[in-house]
Amino acid sequence: MDTQRFQYFIPDLPQKRLGAYITVAGLETFGKGDVFPSALHNSYYYSVGKGRRLEGKEHQILYIRSGRGKVEFAGGKSIPIKAGNVNILRPGEWHRHEPDQETGWSEVYVGLGGDMVERVVQELFPKPDPVVLDFSSDTHVDADMVSLVEEILSDGEGKPHSLALKALSLLASLVERTHHPESVPTTYTTVRRGCLYIAHHLDEALDFESISRRFGMGYSLFRRLFRTYTGFSPLAYQLSLRMRRAKRLLRGTDTHISDIAKSLGFQSQAYFARFFRKETGMSPRSYRANAQRT
Repeated sequence: MDTQRFQYFIPDLPQKRLGAYITVAGLETFGKGDVFPSALHNSYYYSVGKGRRLEGKEHQILYIRSGRGKVEFAGGKSIPIKAGNVNILRPGEWHRHEPDQETGWSEVYVGLGGDMVERVVQELFPKPDPVVLDFSSDTHVDADMVSLVEEILSDGEGKPHSLALKALSLLASLVERTHHPESVPTTYTTVRRGCLYIAHHLDEALDFESISRRFGMGYSLFRRLFRTYTGFSPLAYQLSLRMRRAKRLLRGTDTHISDIAKSLGFQSQAYFARFFRKETGMSPRSYRANAQRT
């Protein structure tokens, strides 16, 4: 059994524009007395002696599956962590964590970056205090974390946008599962539901006013909050997701261009081609040919 599985990801410009991207994901197990962290990691990872600060806009979700250990923060603050605990790490926050040498631990983690991620974390955790959540009595968290990381490790490069949003959605759901539901902002929850609804209805001409009413909010407020959290209007967000899916289908499949256009809700292949050229500077056919040559 492979006890150390992880992968780093470098976001491209479209991912940064979306405002949510994955930087790293892994599942690792350290037994009693094992050296931590693994020497297989590159210089991005830290030594226990020096600790580290996450750079840029990167945040990390660290989940402990088994064993115990501790996480230390600036000012000498030390928090014990054990199986079932989730530690949310923020950029610029000095910390170091390590398993207990007597027990070791099994960890699952995801790194997330981007403007949207930063806004959401600030909304969910407005206080600067270290965040450690206890899910030792919630068996679903383990399955959800492992399932997400397994999917990222198997298809993180093929589905970077949807998996980043899925990880962000999981982060919000962790807060919803705690015993402090009043800490969950209804505004973010509404926008998150809107994002998921749009992602699942890419091929439809959506009535965003009806959607906002469906979520119990006027359209003007919904549109403003949506732009605040995602950087896009609802329509621009839908078109952005359509474009990303179109690129993926053109790069990775032999699906006819007319079928791609139809599956994404464009009125015709000609309309899709004009839209694609406006966004990328080339036709869908040229984009596919270039992708096949590289």
